Amino acid sequence: RGSTIKLKCMVEDIVGEQPEYIIWKKGNRMLNYDTERGGISVRTDLLANGAQSRLHIAGATFTDSGNYTCMMGRTAKTQIELQIIPGETAEQVRDVNSSPPMTQAATIVLT
Repeated sequence: RGSTIKLKCMVEDIVGEQPEYIIWKKGNRMLNYDTERGGISVRTDLLANGAQSRLHIAGATFTDSGNYTCMMGRTAKTQIELQIIPGETAEQVRDVNSSPPMTQAATIVLT
């Protein structure tokens, strides 16, 4: 199996609301409590005016390619398209920074 992929989501400057839990999804499937695939873990730290969350995907393969969404209620949401391609070198995933809805893309080459 492949490497571990780490995605990070930051939600900052929440005004007028209490920061709440961050939800991670792949497509329409919530990953926070995923037991079907295994090897997925989520850690979220609530901050005074936002939150920071990390999604770890262990043993990544090409089937883990897809659209990943990080969201905090209706307050903040962002997406990244992750493409995993078998190869000889590995490329680091850039952080997913929460902002108005937008899509970013990353390609991971597994060794």
